[in-house]
Amino acid sequence: MLRFYESFKIKFQQITQTQYLELKPGLLDFQLFPLSDWRQLNERLSGNNGRHVLLVTELQQDDKELMDFLGKILSAVKLNIVEDTLLLKVTRSENISFSDLSRHHTARHILLFGIEPRQLGLHFSLPLNVPMSFGGSAFLYTFPLHSLFEERTADARPKAATLWKNLKRLFIDAETP
Repeated sequence: MLRFYESFKIKFQQITQTQYLELKPGLLDFQLFPLSDWRQLNERLSGNNGRHVLLVTELQQDDKELMDFLGKILSAVKLNIVEDTLLLKVTRSENISFSDLSRHHTARHILLFGIEPRQLGLHFSLPLNVPMSFGGSAFLYTFPLHSLFEERTADARPKAATLWKNLKRLFIDAETP
């Protein structure tokens, strides 16, 4: 064991004494996390982003009813889905770079409806239904939109109540002086 350590120590000293370490071409020519270029998803990106709110939902085949439902949820906190937000629809298998997207589209609030933070290349975890601030933006990872939609006719709506509490905290209480 000591011999290995001494050998490692000598090699490390030799490397650190040189000005640079030459790497073989192509050695690091791979992606740690395969990311889709968000610009390829332009047909699934909509809204004017007037209030810098990014909404990320799962892509559904026929989602008109879901989008109307989302519009009603947002209107309760005085957000217009077309004018105030940027809506991105992704599949479960797609991963995109939030940092690249946010360089082109400012986002102060990011609402993830059932989309895991890692799908946006975020290297921090977000607890379910707990608003978190990071890098000047507020993030909320919440229930998938379709599960909120399915709950709307139930007598008790705990998911909707939790979402309302968090949206109120982010968009109404935050504006109250």
